[in-house]
Amino acid sequence: MTNRSVVSGSRYIAAALFAVAPMLAQKTTNISLVNLTGPLTETIATARVGTGTGVVSPFGKAGLNVTGTFATGQDGNATGPGPSTFTFLINQLDSFTVSTTVPDFATTGTFSGAISGGTGTFSGATGSATIMLTRGARVNSFRTNALSGSGSITVGSQTTAFTLSSFFALTFDTNTVTHSAKATANLTPFGSVTVNATANLVGPSSFVTLTFALNANDSFSAFLKGGLPPIPATITGGTGAFAGATGSLTISGIQLFGGFSLGATGTITQPAAGSPIITLVQTSGSTGPNIAQNAWIELKGTNLVPATTPSSGVDWSKAPELASGRMPTQLGGISVTVNGKPAYVYFYCSAATASFCPSDQINVLTPLDPTVDRQTLLNGGEQVPVVVNRAGVSSPPFIANMKLAAPSFLLFSARGDPVATHANFSLLGPTTLFPNVSTPAQAGETILLYGVGYGLPTTPLVEGSTSQSGMLQQQVTCSVGTVQTMADGFLISPGLYQLNLTVPAGVGAGDNPVACTYVGGATPAGDLIAVQ
Repeated sequence: MTNRSVVSGSRYIAAALFAVAPMLAQKTTNISLVNLTGPLTETIATARVGTGTGVVSPFGKAGLNVTGTFATGQDGNATGPGPSTFTFLINQLDSFTVSTTVPDFATTGTFSGAISGGTGTFSGATGSATIMLTRGARVNSFRTNALSGSGSITVGSQTTAFTLSSFFALTFDTNTVTHSAKATANLTPFGSVTVNATANLVGPSSFVTLTFALNANDSFSAFLKGGLPPIPATITGGTGAFAGATGSLTISGIQLFGGFSLGATGTITQPAAGSPIITLVQTSGSTGPNIAQNAWIELKGTNLVPATTPSSGVDWSKAPELASGRMPTQLGGISVTVNGKPAYVYFYCSAATASFCPSDQINVLTPLDPTVDRQTLLNGGEQVPVVVNRAGVSSPPFIANMKLAAPSFLLFSARGDPVATHANFSLLGPTTLFPNVSTPAQAGETILLYGVGYGLPTTPLVEGSTSQSGMLQQQVTCSVGTVQTMADGFLISPGLYQLNLTVPAGVGAGDNPVACTYVGGATPAGDLIAVQ
C-alpha cells in the first residue's frame, strides 16, 4: 500500500522511485500501417469497488477496501463468480489482503480465500480466511453489504487467529464492454510488429488503446476516442527505445466489431535525454487512479521540473496572477494540461534537490471541462490525457481516468488522521496528534472534515478564479466506526471541500475508521477519527 499525501509543514510525500528516460537524441520518424486484420474477442464485465469499516479482532477497528471483476451477460447481470480482493487496513501503514472468488448471485455467500500479502507489520504475511458476505438492497449501482468471518495470519514464525465482525461496506458496480484483439503486420519503417488493441465501451463513449510491440523490449502505445475515420490518436509513451515517445497517428480505418482491422499513418518522436515523463497521476490524499474536475491532483515522474529547483520546492505564493484574483497556469516555466485544458499550478519539487520529494512532483488544480460527458463520468469515467510542459518541452500524455468525483480527505498524518476541526475550528484529533492543541470528537458532535476531489458544486464556477463556493450536488454518505450517517458538503475555496458531519450516537471511544462515498467515488479506507 502506497503512503498517502499529508498536509503538514514538511509535505509528507509517498515514497516511489521511477525509471529514468533512456539517453538518446530526439528523433522523429514517419510511420504507416496498412491492412492489418485479425480475430476479435468481446467480454462484458462488471467492475466492483467499495469501502467500509469494521473490526478485526485482536487487531482492532479497521477499514476495508473491496475490488472485484465479474463476467457479465448481454443483459448486464453477472453470469457467475468473480475474482475479488478484500484489503483490511488496520491503520494507515498496516494492512493485509484476502484474495478469493466471490459467488456473485448468492444473497448470502460463504467463501474461503488466501492471505496474499500485506504492508507494514503484515509485510510478507500468509494465511487464510473464511468470509460470510450478506448483500443488502441495491440502489442504482450502489449496494450495501455486511461482512463477517474468521481466519489466521502468519508473519514470520508467529501465527495469530483473527475474527471479522461488524463490517459494513458500500460497493459500486460499473459495467464495461471490452473488445480485445491481437494481430501482426508490417509497420513501416520498423518492420514486423505485434499490435494489441483494447476497446472499452463505457456509457456513450468508447476508448481504444493500441500497443505496438516491435520486440520483447521495444514498444509504444497510442490512445484514441471512438468515432468515424479519420480518427486522431495520440502516442502516449512506450518501453525500451520508445520510452517517453510522443507523436500522433491518423487512423484511416479501424474495426472492433465482428473482427479486427486497422490502418494508420503518423509520426513518432523518440525524446532527447532528460525529457519529462509522467509516471503517476492521482488525487491528492489518495492512492487510487481516478481524478475529477476542479480537484487537487499530484503528478509524479522524472524530469518534470528543473533539477535546479530550490530544495524547499516552488509554490504559487509569489505568482502575479493572484493579485488580480486569478490562479496561475504557469509557474517557473512549468505548465500542465488536463484533457487539453490548462490546469492551475500550485507547487512543484525536484527529486534532485528535495529530500521529501523522492520523485519529481507537481501539484495542480484540474480545470473545469464542459466537453466531458456526465453520464460517462458517473459510469466508469472518461479517459483524459495529462501533459507536463517544462520550459517548452512536453511529456508524453499520461492517460488518467476522470470521474464525476474522486473524493479523498486531506491528512494531518501518515497514520490517517484527516484534516478536521470542531465546530469552533479548534483542531480535532487524538491528543497525541498535536499535544495540548488537538482533542477528540464526541458522539453527537458536528465536526468539520476537509477534502478534495468532490467535483462540481450546484453553483456555477468561474474558470480560474481564486474565489469558489457552493454546495455539493447531494449529501455525502459516510460511516464512522460501523455506523452510517450523512454529511453536507460545501466548496469553500478552489478545490477544497468542507463536510459537516455529526458523529453518530453509538460510536465507541478511541480511533474509529471513517469513510465517505459520493456519486460513485469513495475516500480511501484507513482514515481514523478519534472519539472520546
